[in-house]
Amino acid sequence: MAIEKYFLQEMADAVFDPVPSYDGDWTFEPENLLKNSKKENGKNLFAQFLQKTYYEPINQIFNYPQILNIPVEFICSANDNNFGRHLKYSKIAFYEFLIRFLNQNIDKHGKSNESFNAFIESLIKVLEKSNDEANNFYAEALREKCEKLKDLMEKEINSEYFDDGMKDYELYKPFLEFKDFVKLSYDFAYSLQKGLPSLGDFFDKSIDINEFYKCFLSDTFYLLFAKIIYENNIKKEKEEGILDNTYSYLVKYSNALEDVIINDKNYNPKILYTLPSRKKVRYGIKKFQEEFAGLMKRHPEAKPIILTNLGKENIEKYKDINLIKKVTSLYEDETQVNWQFLKRDESIKTHHLNQKIDHKNIRKKSKEELIEEVNMRIEILNNSGFIGNAMRGLNTFSGYFAFVYPNGKVILEKFWSDDNDLEPAIFDATYVMYIDNFIEMSKMTQINLTEYMSALPNNSVKRIYHTSINNWQRNLYNEINGTYDLEAAINFINK
Repeated sequence: MAIEKYFLQEMADAVFDPVPSYDGDWTFEPENLLKNSKKENGKNLFAQFLQKTYYEPINQIFNYPQILNIPVEFICSANDNNFGRHLKYSKIAFYEFLIRFLNQNIDKHGKSNESFNAFIESLIKVLEKSNDEANNFYAEALREKCEKLKDLMEKEINSEYFDDGMKDYELYKPFLEFKDFVKLSYDFAYSLQKGLPSLGDFFDKSIDINEFYKCFLSDTFYLLFAKIIYENNIKKEKEEGILDNTYSYLVKYSNALEDVIINDKNYNPKILYTLPSRKKVRYGIKKFQEEFAGLMKRHPEAKPIILTNLGKENIEKYKDINLIKKVTSLYEDETQVNWQFLKRDESIKTHHLNQKIDHKNIRKKSKEELIEEVNMRIEILNNSGFIGNAMRGLNTFSGYFAFVYPNGKVILEKFWSDDNDLEPAIFDATYVMYIDNFIEMSKMTQINLTEYMSALPNNSVKRIYHTSINNWQRNLYNEINGTYDLEAAINFINK
């Protein structure tokens, strides 16, 4: 369990509900999890978890053992409010099976190709509606199938559906008599028809990921999902030429591995894994490191957000998927021309004064006092709870630093007129804008900052003037606290 300490704050969240959060769905099947589960008293803990959370409730709804043959799939997706992620049993996988079952020759009987295609499309489209509407729609389609199968059972060769039934039977010929095939198909369709109206929101319920996690040794769990997520990215790479958002977990796991191996050179957990090709292998961390290095080499554009000083109190701030998507765009090459995130070990320069300043008798600010105020602004901003690292401005924005906050605001600040001799910047103010404006502005090749700010819609940008440090700090905190104003961002985009 050497790697667990690197995921102590997150445990299963590191895989299923990570920070920073991201959009999109990814799926996996239970096969490889069953192979690598912990066992207690000779019993597979993950098999027991599946039985308790899926098979028993599903069988209770449909009351027919054959229902359990419908493939089980997990799906990790964004929450409905796009704030954080969850794990569920896949509704899509379940209904895809039903669509295939309703797409047999007997279902096509008496329908033109055009009308049958429209029927299949309606089965897909209705899944966008409420659970009750979708389930009742499918139940009605299954009722029609039951009537045809019942006619075939009773009349056999004299049924108008006999020829179509024989075509559907062809695949099962080596295992079943025709009469048994029709009876089983009817019983299956009937149990689905009767059970669907009671299915309700079963597939909308989140799975307890902490109970899920307890079915595995931690070293096994993190390696197993590194492989599952790696294969998910390989599939995306082949289909679309890009990586999936889940690659951020691979980065996190790889970094944790490096630290573990420094302290324990013999660390080498292994798992049993069935590849998409159906080949079975023993898979370890050395193979993962090799595969991961190859993946990153092929995708230099993949730049995960670096989070510094991520305390437990900050975790929830990084689950706003709409905001994190915008922050991620700041890593794109188009933006990086004008802004670059500071490296993990890099900081904003401060000026070290040789003497303490006596403020009492100074009516006009001296250079030393201005330096001290700049140093204080740097310290306050460094501890103000921004996302990831600060960004250094380049080209037109040279001398500026940008800080992105969980409420969707960006602070622009210029500390020094010259970064080398550390002369305090004077006649400057702190700019506050929405991240949408910042992204647009950052992609401009030439810009007059003052003119750009003036041209923005009302309340899209504010200035915090460098008055007393206390007033400045109070005004700063008023701007960076609160929640992201998504409506304001959408209004801006529409304009």
